[in-house]
Amino acid sequence: QRKSAIHNPQSAILPTLYRSRRTPMTAVPAILVADSLFKAYGRGPARVEVLRGLGLSVRKGEFLAVMGPSGCGKSTLLHLLGLMDTPDAGRIVFQGQDTNVDPMVRMMMRRRVIGFVFQRFNLLGELSAADNVSLSLRVRAVRDAGRADELFERLGVAHVRRRKPGQMSIGEQQRVAVVRALAHRPELLLADEPTGNLDSAN
Repeated sequence: QRKSAIHNPQSAILPTLYRSRRTPMTAVPAILVADSLFKAYGRGPARVEVLRGLGLSVRKGEFLAVMGPSGCGKSTLLHLLGLMDTPDAGRIVFQGQDTNVDPMVRMMMRRRVIGFVFQRFNLLGELSAADNVSLSLRVRAVRDAGRADELFERLGVAHVRRRKPGQMSIGEQQRVAVVRALAHRPELLLADEPTGNLDSAN
């Protein structure tokens, strides 16, 4: 692995980027590019500037881990890259297409090519694990139940397919959230602390 700081020139606390070297990257084009991202929350004295001029690129087949202390902007960055929020300034380019487009186009891009594992899972409490995954596929107009079944087995949560989130352990919920994120075969997977509630065996 190679360790480097994300380019965030005006930030006092920098997230750290760990970039896998398993795949040769010299001739692989970037699938995702973030250029000079700025994001702040609040107004007046309560205004907090989270990202200030941040930039990074991700190549196809590459694995990256963003690390840093609480409050340094990790989740904010992932929500921007996942097209769930928009930067105050700067741009995000995915597969050569600028994502600063009509909100409906952004939504279709997000649904079609991005998988997201939320820090708090965001499973619907009234639905079973299988139905949570099925609903995610349905809104994407994807019919691939076999893929979901395979993921439930591979991630060791086939036994909770018919259980609701309240009937699962925290670790089981987290793995179901990973199944949901992968079921539609996304080209980009973003995960916010995906192993925080898993033991070493999982």
